[in-house]
Amino acid sequence: MRTKTWVLRMALIGVVGLLKPACNEPGAPVSLFLETWDGGFPGTSWGNGGSGSANNVWDPLKGNPAPSLRLESGSGSGSVVAMVAVQFDGPSLTGALDMAAEGSAADQGVGIIRIKDQSDNQIAYALWDVQANLLTFTIMGATDVSIAPPSSFPVFHRFVFKITSGGSASWSVDNGAAVMTHSGISFSQLKLDLVGSFTGLGPWANFYFDNVSVTSP
Repeated sequence: MRTKTWVLRMALIGVVGLLKPACNEPGAPVSLFLETWDGGFPGTSWGNGGSGSANNVWDPLKGNPAPSLRLESGSGSGSVVAMVAVQFDGPSLTGALDMAAEGSAADQGVGIIRIKDQSDNQIAYALWDVQANLLTFTIMGATDVSIAPPSSFPVFHRFVFKITSGGSASWSVDNGAAVMTHSGISFSQLKLDLVGSFTGLGPWANFYFDNVSVTSP
């Protein structure tokens, strides 16, 4: 089976002539982290946390393209956290990943992209509640913003969190305009958590994560 890395490599070879000038431009984003889960999970970049019967599963058949990481309830309520083991230095960063939610209004559970500082204080999060049919965005110190979520699995959607050297942060989805912005954020390092939280008696939703990247800026 052709891996995702092979497919991406072939695509890059095809357009290398176009990309080369842009890569040499001063101020071009610098890649700090990239995870496509070709190497399975948890690998060396991620740690596990959580409680109850929730699971993280390396899914070789689903992704954007496959494989991907799936967070699921297992057989009961609980939470599961996949954490990036490294911390990312500022002053400006962009974190992006593909996420999909699999479920309907009858399915319980939320999938969360959580940004924390070096002291594990929560800076921001994006929360996908399948049963409530809501996406909720938070940036520290601001009023939450909730919108209707995009289409569910098998479609993956690109979530982007940006923070500038001046402390202005934003969330956006699928390369659209910023859904939420807030200023006055201060940090020296940031960390990323991927969270699945499941309550009640079920049935439960599944959440998929793929193509996680961090760049500066």
